[in-house]
Amino acid sequence: MCTLLSIRSAALLGAALVSPSLLAVSMSVPAGAAETDLTAAESKLAADYAALPMRFEPNVGQSAAPVQFLARAGGYTLFLTADEAVMVFATGGISDVAAPVVRMRYSGANTQPRILGTAPLPGISNYFIGNQPADWHTDIVSYAQVRYQELYPNIDLVYYGNQRQVEYDFVLKPGADPASIRLKFDGPERMTINAAGELVLKIAGGELHQAPAVIYQNSADGRVPVAGNYVLHGDEVGFAVGKYDRTRALIIDPVIVYSTYLGGSNFDQANAIAVGPTGDAYITGVTASANFPIQGAPPTTLGGNQDVFVTKMSLAGSTLTYSTYIGGVGNDVANDIAVSGAGTAYITGSTNSINYPVVTPTIAAQVGGTDAFLTKLTAAGNALVYSTYWGSTGFEEGTGVTVDPADNAYISGNTSAPDFPTQTPFQAALAGGMDAFMTKFSVAGNSIVYSTFLGGAGDDRAEGMAVADDAAVFVIGSTTSSNFPTTAASIQPAKSGGRDAFLTHFNLAGNALLYSTYLGGSGDDEAFDIAIDAPMNAYLTGRTSSTNFPTATPTQLTYGGGLHDAFAAKISPSGDALIQSTYLGGSGDDQGRAIAIDGARNIFVTGGTTSANFPTREAFQTSLNGPSDAFVSKLNPTGSALIWSTYLGGSSADEGRAIGTDLVGSAYVAGYTESTNFAITTPFQAAFGGVRDAFVTKLADAGATDFIFADGFE
Repeated sequence: MCTLLSIRSAALLGAALVSPSLLAVSMSVPAGAAETDLTAAESKLAADYAALPMRFEPNVGQSAAPVQFLARAGGYTLFLTADEAVMVFATGGISDVAAPVVRMRYSGANTQPRILGTAPLPGISNYFIGNQPADWHTDIVSYAQVRYQELYPNIDLVYYGNQRQVEYDFVLKPGADPASIRLKFDGPERMTINAAGELVLKIAGGELHQAPAVIYQNSADGRVPVAGNYVLHGDEVGFAVGKYDRTRALIIDPVIVYSTYLGGSNFDQANAIAVGPTGDAYITGVTASANFPIQGAPPTTLGGNQDVFVTKMSLAGSTLTYSTYIGGVGNDVANDIAVSGAGTAYITGSTNSINYPVVTPTIAAQVGGTDAFLTKLTAAGNALVYSTYWGSTGFEEGTGVTVDPADNAYISGNTSAPDFPTQTPFQAALAGGMDAFMTKFSVAGNSIVYSTFLGGAGDDRAEGMAVADDAAVFVIGSTTSSNFPTTAASIQPAKSGGRDAFLTHFNLAGNALLYSTYLGGSGDDEAFDIAIDAPMNAYLTGRTSSTNFPTATPTQLTYGGGLHDAFAAKISPSGDALIQSTYLGGSGDDQGRAIAIDGARNIFVTGGTTSANFPTREAFQTSLNGPSDAFVSKLNPTGSALIWSTYLGGSSADEGRAIGTDLVGSAYVAGYTESTNFAITTPFQAAFGGVRDAFVTKLADAGATDFIFADGFE
């Protein structure tokens, strides 16, 4: 694996929101000033806010002309220009105290580096200052990171952080000289290096501490520390660096933030994961273990042969916020989970239990032998908001669930029942032996807004769904029907092989198609998951046995061989153009089970592989460890190159079945493992439970790991 050298420095630990003990800049406070006593809830809210990713705004006129980016943290404002970082500290409302200003200049550096915002964050900033519209600035996108490219020869500088502190990394390419880095500080009265190795800047009213430099390289054996420290050169600061490998290329490596087993002594499998608004992971699937880890929510006993489990994992991955069984006396399986902005969880799957738990249901009792279900949990995970069977006299299963901004839930799935309940449908009748379905529920969950079949004369199966902010729904799956409903202007209106993938985009009312298309070649093709971005490009993954699967700007142009290859494809908002499509596989059996995108529209795919030559790049795990391993691949936004791609598994069978991303582009992967030596890092559960366990793994680019949330927040 290629290696980077990173010199990391925690800078500017500003005024915190939670506790005076967190202050690194200690400003004088008048005698007798009252201290605020916070309640536990207020402290938690303050801590949560303090740990949100720092927002770096590009300067579009809201600040002075030399400023490229600005960021506001607790106690100071940071301005980034081409040749310096300027920190202006608050005075705590003390009018007769001048605001301390510290300038960190890049001595001897490139005076015109390329300065880029990376990792876009949701939300915008607006400035309506004064009464002249020309002076107003709106729709400003913020970023989690700012990168100075080639600030010194072969050296980049990256800023990032949270609302409490900003940090920066110098990232060295092969041939870079660490000694060329010189930082000159203007503003401090005195500059020293203390016994702990911290850089201490004495400023008016307090001290500014920069944590000891952390210098390391990434290798196949993990992070390799490199000896080093700050060095004073008069009024400048540099770095003394020990021996390191100078031959390796600059890369952005995936590193495991946490990785844990999740299971008991029997069969356990994670089928879906969703990432909440603060980076918590919500996992669901199926368990047959009477000792599955349960936390803080009833019921505490297995209800039948196998139950649904729903687990919310803490930000650090080392504890559970809640974990619960849901089910009846039969077999209950969860296939998908969605999380609202308020943290409520929606789960769908299948049940043959006659006593599956229901609350204010649309359908209160089991209708067929196996029915779909929709269950909504409170944000605390300790009660059902609503829960209902969904189906009719035939077979039904729920395969996808999503929620719109108004908290309407939608499920997709499959049915063999001619009397499946419909409401203002696009397709009113069962067309073949098995059709897909799509249903929108009311906010209360006790009625339906619309419900429709979707299929042709053959076998049609929905595998997943997504909803846009405007509440228009996408459904994906596969079909053997030559008369599956498609639209003429779509990228592929006619079937190409025995089984083709499909993508269908419904209108807001669910009773007409905006577009619908096949996707496939002359073999068998199946889509298993979908993600959409704000413009409503659709991203699909699945598996194909077609040597002529349609490709566009591919990472891998040709079929890898074996039983199947995974694929990743991107389809335009109107459904009439294949923007990107690539194979992803080797000579064995490869399948993409789940797909996600981050704020920069990088594409993440996970699944399973038996290929010893699965395409890897800058991998955490470079080789197949067992008969089958999970894989995780990150592709660039055009899909034309792998940023990184890695195996993930032990000596037995492993598969990734779900993936999600957070605000800063970390990937959360869930699936199953039968390996007693699965890669484990800071786990909630360090040991294999038995038979088959779920796993949850969080990966991040190496340059982002210092602002990964941990145990609340760092």
